[in-house]
Amino acid sequence: MNNEMGAIEAVSEKENKYGILIRGKWFNGLGKLPMFAKKGTMVTIKYFIDDKQINCIRDIRVTEPAIKPIDSKTQESIIRSVSLKCAAQIAPPNTTPEQLIELAKRLENYLRGV
Repeated sequence: MNNEMGAIEAVSEKENKYGILIRGKWFNGLGKLPMFAKKGTMVTIKYFIDDKQINCIRDIRVTEPAIKPIDSKTQESIIRSVSLKCAAQIAPPNTTPEQLIELAKRLENYLRGV
């Protein structure tokens, strides 16, 4: 039994069988395509190679990404930076620093849904 882990690059579904592309390699399964099998989903596949050299899926599971979540302090910093940069991009050339900061605050509130 072999294992392959990665993000789903493409899926193919036909009557009672499906295919999943991971790292440029197709894996075939019988039955319906799992509901979670969408492009970009990280999965681990257990498979075997049959006598026709086809990768046959034995089991497929969603894999948690190795990236840790962003803490709230970092998220606040990102929102503030994005708001200020966007304000600078859309503000007219004669905007004063005070007006720019006010526009950035409004954009920040918009991003937060306030």
